Amino acid sequence: MIRRIARLGVALLAAIGVVGCYNHRLDTFEKHCDHLMDVSLKKYEPFWSVFTIVSFHNDQVLDSLVASLNATYMKKFEGRIDRAVWREGSPAAGVLHVTNLSGLFEIEPEPFIEGWRQGIEKELARKSPMQVGDCLFAEVTLMFHAVPVQSTKGDLTRGIPWTDSVTVLPTGRRERFAKQGMKLPGSSKSGE
Repeated sequence: MIRRIARLGVALLAAIGVVGCYNHRLDTFEKHCDHLMDVSLKKYEPFWSVFTIVSFHNDQVLDSLVASLNATYMKKFEGRIDRAVWREGSPAAGVLHVTNLSGLFEIEPEPFIEGWRQGIEKELARKSPMQVGDCLFAEVTLMFHAVPVQSTKGDLTRGIPWTDSVTVLPTGRRERFAKQGMKLPGSSKSGE
C-alpha cells in the first residue's frame, strides 16, 4: 500500500513537473523590450503553470533588432545600398554598425550621428522607468560595446569624390558590467 502511494506521489509530481512548467522564450527584440519595461514573471505565467521559466536567447534578440533596424533604414535608402545595419561579434563582444543616412541625401552627417550619440547618453543617464521609446537605446547599451556609424560623403556630379569616415560611439557596456561584477551575455567572465 505504501509503495502504491509512493508511486502515485511520484507520478503526480512528474505530471505537475511536465504539465505545470512553462518556458517563455525571449527571442525577439519586441519580446526583450517588453521584458525590459516590466521584468515581473507574472505576466508570462499562463493560468495552468506551476513553474515559469524565462529563457533568454541573446543572439536571436540581436538578429531581430538588426533585421528591424536594417529594414527601416533600407526603406529610406530606397535600395541604393546592400545593407544599412549589421552586427559583428557575439553577445559577449558585440558591435552594432549603422550606416549614416545623410550621405545619400546630400545633408551633413552630424545630425544623424548626434542623434545616436544623444540616444545612447540619454539611456545611460536614465533614472526613470523605461518607456517604449527608450527601448532601442536600452537594447543597444545593454547588448553592444560600441556603435560605429559609417558616413559617406561626396557628390560625383559636382566633382566631389566619395569619402568614408567612421564615428565610433562607445556604450560603456564593458565598464558598467565589470563595475557591477556582472557577466556579459555569452561570456564566461565578468566584464569581458
